[in-house]
Amino acid sequence: MKAARFPVGAGRSISLHQFWFDTPVRQPRGSRREADATGLKVWPTALPLLMHLQGRLAAPLARPIRILELGSGCGLLGIGLAATCNAEVVLTDPALPVAFADDEPLGNTLEWLAMNVELNRDAVGSRASVEKLTWGDSDDMEALRRKHPAGFDLVVGSDLLYNPDSYGALIKTAQTFARRQVIFGFPTRFGSEQQRFFEAVASAGQLEVAETLSLPPVSERDETSAMARPISAAHLRPRAVSGAYSRGDRESGERGDLI
Repeated sequence: MKAARFPVGAGRSISLHQFWFDTPVRQPRGSRREADATGLKVWPTALPLLMHLQGRLAAPLARPIRILELGSGCGLLGIGLAATCNAEVVLTDPALPVAFADDEPLGNTLEWLAMNVELNRDAVGSRASVEKLTWGDSDDMEALRRKHPAGFDLVVGSDLLYNPDSYGALIKTAQTFARRQVIFGFPTRFGSEQQRFFEAVASAGQLEVAETLSLPPVSERDETSAMARPISAAHLRPRAVSGAYSRGDRESGERGDLI
């Protein structure tokens, strides 16, 4: 399997294994589709969101910024942040099986993600790690809290709004870990996902939309690609700011938006 190179800014590039969907993956006859290879491809929003975060991510803390990425997939966003910013990034995925037939053991999405992180270990050092996290799963969220008791300053995600049925679990997970800010990048596929997602955020009640920004394409190819769609970044933050941080955060001045 040959890895592809992706420029991630600051004169650096990373290597990623991805599934190109150029050959069909067989499924057992008559079975319900239970595996999913869509997380094994780099989708259009990851690189524009990475550049957006790099361009605006301040470093007001006396330590690296702790970032949690939801639905990391191949890992371009999280690995890129760990390679180019003063940040410690935990990349997560739900470990979905990617083999549709028993005789084709391709592993699962978390194994692919971990493989890509290790492939770039020289670039990220100890600043990137991988954890299992299924959105809304209480066991996964509790395990992540125990392993990372200091929490996360920033929660990020790229291309996560493709299925409105998942918005509730996604928001539940984001607001569980959002100490300061949440930033999601997404393309406009159907025209209504932004409104539906913001309505779900308001209904959940613990986060609020701070601003929504349009992201420019990273290259001319992005503008002319058949998959080119408008890309936005939604900046969210906890509603009850005064209760969103620990006493130590308040005393050290670690409050407010990072971006």
